[in-house]
Amino acid sequence: MESILTNYLLPAGIYLIFIAFATVIAMALWQVVKDFTHDPVGTAKSMAGVFALIVIVLIIWQFSSPEKTGIFAKSKYADISGGVMKFVGAGNTAAVLMIVASIVTLIGSEIYNIFK
Repeated sequence: MESILTNYLLPAGIYLIFIAFATVIAMALWQVVKDFTHDPVGTAKSMAGVFALIVIVLIIWQFSSPEKTGIFAKSKYADISGGVMKFVGAGNTAAVLMIVASIVTLIGSEIYNIFK
């Protein structure tokens, strides 16, 4: 029973993750193509927002440090490369930045709605 789980079901789950990812990308592209026929300006604005988010993440990644600090400086994490540290640091910084931006936007929207 254990060999069935590790030999067949675990790889099947991994393949399903890739299938789900490909489906999400395909559906997103289909929505963009479909929405261009109904509201091209709104679709262009949405695509500009996604492009701006990608640019922000790439800028954060560029300035992220590849040095191993803190717990990752220990010898058991010797196999972690500088590129991985840079990627993880950029992801963490981008996530915190987006959370702060959403909170500031929420507060600004509520203040605007009070005076509206």
